[in-house]
Amino acid sequence: MESAPPSYQTATSSDVWSLVAPYLTSNELCNASVVSRGWHRIFTAQLWSRPTSYFGLEYNDVLDHLARFQRTLDFARQEVRSFTFCLHLLPHEAVYFDDRPADWLKRLIELLPNLQALIVTGVSFFDHAACQVLRVSDHAYSTSSKEGARAEPSDSGHRVPRPISTSTSYGLRLLDASRCSNLTSTSLAAALTRFVSLLYLDLSYTRAARSSAVFEACQHLYTLKLLKLRAVQLKDGDLSQLSAVMGRRLCYLDVRDNELTTKAADLLQDCFADEPDESNLDMLEDEQLDRRIYAAYQRDAVNHLTVEDISDGLAQLHISGNELDEIALSKLLHRPSLRVLDIGRLSRLSSSSLLRAHMLRSRLTYLRVDHHMVMPMDAQPRLRPGSWPGIRKLVLTDVPTHSTNDQLANALIAFVHACADEAAKAMNLAQQDYAIPLDRSQTSAIQQSTRSIFALESIVLEMSPAPSDLQSRNSSLTEDQDSEALWSAGESDFSFFRDGQVSPNEHIAISLKRTKAHVDNLALLSAFRSQRKAAYDRAVPGDQLHSVDGYWPGIIRIERPD
Repeated sequence: MESAPPSYQTATSSDVWSLVAPYLTSNELCNASVVSRGWHRIFTAQLWSRPTSYFGLEYNDVLDHLARFQRTLDFARQEVRSFTFCLHLLPHEAVYFDDRPADWLKRLIELLPNLQALIVTGVSFFDHAACQVLRVSDHAYSTSSKEGARAEPSDSGHRVPRPISTSTSYGLRLLDASRCSNLTSTSLAAALTRFVSLLYLDLSYTRAARSSAVFEACQHLYTLKLLKLRAVQLKDGDLSQLSAVMGRRLCYLDVRDNELTTKAADLLQDCFADEPDESNLDMLEDEQLDRRIYAAYQRDAVNHLTVEDISDGLAQLHISGNELDEIALSKLLHRPSLRVLDIGRLSRLSSSSLLRAHMLRSRLTYLRVDHHMVMPMDAQPRLRPGSWPGIRKLVLTDVPTHSTNDQLANALIAFVHACADEAAKAMNLAQQDYAIPLDRSQTSAIQQSTRSIFALESIVLEMSPAPSDLQSRNSSLTEDQDSEALWSAGESDFSFFRDGQVSPNEHIAISLKRTKAHVDNLALLSAFRSQRKAAYDRAVPGDQLHSVDGYWPGIIRIERPD
């Protein structure tokens, strides 16, 4: 993840004790750190780099270790405290901190000068009082905290008060404050004004994040690249303000499960670049970018990441779980800087030639979209593989495991068959540049050229809940969204029957619906894939460049709900 490779000396030197240190317990690390100066540097760095990882999982053990760690900070040398780069506090009750000063967060951050990652997901004591202290000026804070002044051992062995840092900001790069229900918008804004070096900010499920004060505080986060605001009840007006404040500095935005509408596609125009640098955006094609950066800051101290130097607009947008339709999808596909798009279920579907045109010009490499996009419309599949040759991974959401007919299974099979046709065409085009016979190096080059023409490598089917759950929710036998909406709208219509009564014909209809056989969509798709794979293996054994009708060499993965 770091932009610069290690030096030759670092790459060739092997320190066996650095490899052993991660496998030792906290007691063993403490004992080994007092053997010699060299061992002290190695094992103390391992013990202090991620101190909370040694706290355990039991409630009482975590609280005891946390209290001991905070007491140790008061007299630990700065050299030792500088080893800490990540603090991951597990969610616990605030009762433990009732007798603690409200400035525990400020003291903790100031005593750890190289702290880069602070993870407080669901921590109840990361609250209004703890963050509000960060608003107080350093002079006023030092004057009102004489009784709790920290002490440091001097050369004579006596502890002398350690002055509080007078810096106006902290070097925190990653802050995960998701699911923090005790925060307020004013306290959160006060904390963000002190964390001006943030690169990664996660405020998902934290309702205090939906505030003008918080958005204005984000205006000063000039190095912020990844922002997560999932399920904070964002509306179109909030997104408009956020877009105007952040501009093109963001490369990753997560606004899933909010209250946005189709207007969101236009409101985000300030976050996209009209003429982005393609070489920079190629680095942002990984849909796991947020997880990799999250893991990098937890794994080791990070000096610099390549993503920090990219300011070519929004490249990854996760906006599923909102009221969006095909119009919004068409507008987002038109953005040249967008590489990863998660739009999920669409509220309204229609046959749109404009959507196909935007897909052809799209530069997406990852798309997560409603599975109805592959269903046929006007005798043509709505989503055709040849319309977007650059997509490498396609995720289809809300795919039912069983249906009342084979329409969905046939649509999925037809879609996979179309992928096979596109892959065969791409291979034929790639082979035209090479003479026959081919050696091993040319075979690899042809496969690489084929992927550059048609890049789709995997399809992920996210399955919907079990059929029993679908039966209780669906009223339409066709499972069409428009039919479901019509049935839902007619539930409260006038009836001559009393409440709870139904006509005899309705009893018959319900009985037929419950006894109607269900089609196993996955079984039909799997049978088709197995048949085509067997035909491919029988065709020309050992030849990697031949094609068989209907066989697609890509991967189809199934993800079932938890």
